[in-house]
Amino acid sequence: MNDRVKGTVIAAVGVLCVTPDAVLVRWATHLGAPRLQLLFWRLVSNTVFGSLMIAALNADRGLKEVARSAARGPGPLVLATLFQATTSLLLPAAFLLTFAANVMLCLSMSPLFAALIGVFVLKDSLPTRTAWAIVAAVVSMVVMFLPGALRGENNADESTDGDHDRGGTVGAGAGTVGDVFALLAAVTTALYITTSRATALSSRPDVPVEIATAAGAAVAAAGCAAAILSNGESLLDGTSPLFFLAMTFNGFGLAAIYFSFAVAPRYISGAQVALISLLETLLAPLYVFIIYDEVPPASVLCGGGLLLGAVATHEILALREDQRQHAAIKTTTTTAMAAVPPHPKYDALGLPPSLP
Repeated sequence: MNDRVKGTVIAAVGVLCVTPDAVLVRWATHLGAPRLQLLFWRLVSNTVFGSLMIAALNADRGLKEVARSAARGPGPLVLATLFQATTSLLLPAAFLLTFAANVMLCLSMSPLFAALIGVFVLKDSLPTRTAWAIVAAVVSMVVMFLPGALRGENNADESTDGDHDRGGTVGAGAGTVGDVFALLAAVTTALYITTSRATALSSRPDVPVEIATAAGAAVAAAGCAAAILSNGESLLDGTSPLFFLAMTFNGFGLAAIYFSFAVAPRYISGAQVALISLLETLLAPLYVFIIYDEVPPASVLCGGGLLLGAVATHEILALREDQRQHAAIKTTTTTAMAAVPPHPKYDALGLPPSLP
């Protein structure tokens, strides 16, 4: 198996493991779990499986070396943890308050947000393809969300069936609050990506920023626990064996995607990984449609098609550019090696002269 196939398989398996995320959140809600308890146990599961993922990625370094590296760069680690904790809270809340398609389409904009933030924070240059993709993304957001905003839709009122704590029929309408949460989750994800890149480009690239995936979930879980207990409720309210099964699968899927996206770039380009990640944007809403018969409005489908087309085109162009650069480097190296004359003690094939 060559590197391209290996990297593609690793990235695709990670994406397939995380695609049931929205369905699992909906399932846990329909099992009767209150929203805060759902968030808490989801975050606990993320912390456990995320810690296992971090241990696997750093198995060759050892925990002591990882701890020393983290102590040398606490600033980036704290920032990454903050961004990850925020994303860990916003994402499931968005799944509870709006269509799964809305959430996944907003998240697909994370690479574009990261590119834009990189221009200001890391002084990156903005490729023309990225600039046009951002323009298309803004237009698609207007197409998707403006009609609902003008009608004043907010499924925080429509989807609870009188029970705001337990959620009721989640996703009955495209909620403005849920859409905003999804966009903010995309921004915080982009900020996490930018923090990781800034650390890799700094004088301390060995700082294990991936620790933030588990640390952020743990911080958010602690906040949820405090909120639950301050309300006089139990952390186990509304839970059941099936609920814990859903949360276990959820934590495993999220750890799998983090692990695969950490390992896959060793074999394929970042553009290829980003292109494969679009599978989640397509499959997650499909699963919700099959199981819960949730059909997004026509405006979301039209705007989403435009957004997916823009992001896919952007990543395909980036992939082609990577391939051209790789081919140019290979050609230059071959030409340079051919221009080097053979050593006078050796013949043109690099072999020593025949002995008399």
